[in-house]
Amino acid sequence: MQEIKQQELQKSEENHKTTGHKNVKELGKNTRKLEKLELMLRSRGMKAFEYYPDTDYLILYDEKLNIERKVPGYAEYLKTAKTVYPEDRWKILSFFQGKMEGPVEIRTFSKGGRIKRRMLDSILVEEEQGPVYVGCTRDITEEKEREEMLEAQARKDPLTHLYNHFWGKELIN
Repeated sequence: MQEIKQQELQKSEENHKTTGHKNVKELGKNTRKLEKLELMLRSRGMKAFEYYPDTDYLILYDEKLNIERKVPGYAEYLKTAKTVYPEDRWKILSFFQGKMEGPVEIRTFSKGGRIKRRMLDSILVEEEQGPVYVGCTRDITEEKEREEMLEAQARKDPLTHLYNHFWGKELIN
């Protein structure tokens, strides 16, 4: 993704030399598009990534699509990673091995030790050097906390805080 951004800038510079002011406007449009994309990524808690399964190499991008971190030997790193919830490591490995499809919910630890929930999704793209998973993770912690709070409220009477009829039966049985 970083390479694509640099290639676009180089093309714009080359075109500017030959066509003049016309491409200055286009470069400005591209800059505004990148700013909008950055805003969307930041406000949604999203991180972009590329994973190369043939070389087991992961590249994480920040919201400006600059390389945030490169992780060679990602499968081995993941086995001991302290930032990923231990029971969810197999989900990530299975996802990148093609054994799981679609969005996958994983749990990670923040720097403060708090559990964060993320949704992992990608598409497989065939490139000259081999297949690559291009995707993003999205922070869904607040959504999940809201869901859990609503479920807890649905189980109890708001006045007495006793379990309602349905949940009382479930607890007894």
